[in-house]
Amino acid sequence: MRPIDLLALRQDGRLVVIELKVFEDREHVLQGADYWQRVEAHRCRGHISRAKLFGDRPIRDQSPLVYLVAPTLRVHPSFHSLARCIAHDIEIYRFDINEDWRAGVRVMRRMRVN
Repeated sequence: MRPIDLLALRQDGRLVVIELKVFEDREHVLQGADYWQRVEAHRCRGHISRAKLFGDRPIRDQSPLVYLVAPTLRVHPSFHSLARCIAHDIEIYRFDINEDWRAGVRVMRRMRVN
């Protein structure tokens, strides 16, 4: 079982699973959906709130979002085909960042993928 890259809490209290890639990875979107499932199960059982991962900040009673982040030209050609296979109730967003991200990250494009 692989660890989630980042688990964040938005200001509105919604959890966000963030999966980062530097190179093309055919499983990027599938990995994000898998991590969503794990986080959602823990959220529903109250594990995340009880663990106080985000201190005393309240966590919304709503399923997490998934943010898939990769440099613009490093998205696998099958990404969109696989994304269409994911249930629509799992909100998955793709964030394309600049290719020279080591010099400073800029979001070039953001879109819902499923």
